[in-house]
Amino acid sequence: MIEGFSDIVEIRDWWDNLPFVWRKILCVSIGKLPARYVTSSTVELYRNGFSILPKADEFAKVFDIERIEFSCKFSEEHFVLDLSNIFLLNKLKFLILEGDIEIDLVKLSGFKSIEHLVLNKMSLNDISPLSTMTNLQHLDLRFNDISVITPLSSLKKLRFLSFWSNQIKDIRSLNDLTNLERLNLCKNEIVELPVLNNLRKLKDLDLSNNEIRDIMNLKCIPQVENLFISDNQISDFTTLKTLPNLKNLSLSHNKNSEFPPFNDLKKLQLLQYWDERFVLELKLYEETHPECWVNPELPGF
Repeated sequence: MIEGFSDIVEIRDWWDNLPFVWRKILCVSIGKLPARYVTSSTVELYRNGFSILPKADEFAKVFDIERIEFSCKFSEEHFVLDLSNIFLLNKLKFLILEGDIEIDLVKLSGFKSIEHLVLNKMSLNDISPLSTMTNLQHLDLRFNDISVITPLSSLKKLRFLSFWSNQIKDIRSLNDLTNLERLNLCKNEIVELPVLNNLRKLKDLDLSNNEIRDIMNLKCIPQVENLFISDNQISDFTTLKTLPNLKNLSLSHNKNSEFPPFNDLKKLQLLQYWDERFVLELKLYEETHPECWVNPELPGF
């Protein structure tokens, strides 16, 4: 018998008292219902031959769920999800929500088992309750209204962090996240790039579409392999010489007047550099295709 219940009758009562949307989400999670039917009505479900009442042997699968994914980005309906309805799912590791969904982040913080959390396009601003979710390794908060990220400095296990398209200006607290390997800060309001010398495991860094003028502090993370700094206000790319491990580099649409020092980047494989004078998007192969390396004498360079 499932922990917390004395018999199948109690389990069915628990199920019957769940909001309809939760029953559909859980049916999707155990493979009983295709994901596209989460936003469908009861009539449409039954018309297509689907039942949202699990069989006795399927209830065990519900309480073994490790991944819940619900996207309503193509729906005009507003969904309110009360997470207290699924507190018994103590094996949950992946929670992926996207769209016009309202949840209580304080209740969410009670799910200590979650390691992979995605909350996209949900108009979030105060994310301080997430500070206690210390088992998180992957946190994706794209397309929200977040401006303050200081509370997340306690999430020491984070390896992936995305704040793509928010309102962040100050990123100094990220220097405490010493296990970060991938960091996406594209489309924010960053002007100053602080010293991030503690991010010694960082491999991927996206700072594109900000207001950054000076990248000198990038020299503190020489291990970076993939760097995206397009659409900023950068005029001097000299610091790139201190990043010998770069493999992929994007720096289009900045304020530089001189051609960047690409020839010093011997590991570079993919380069994107566009401005009003010319377009350059090359795959560079030092050993197999030496002729593809940037030649300053080529027309337009």
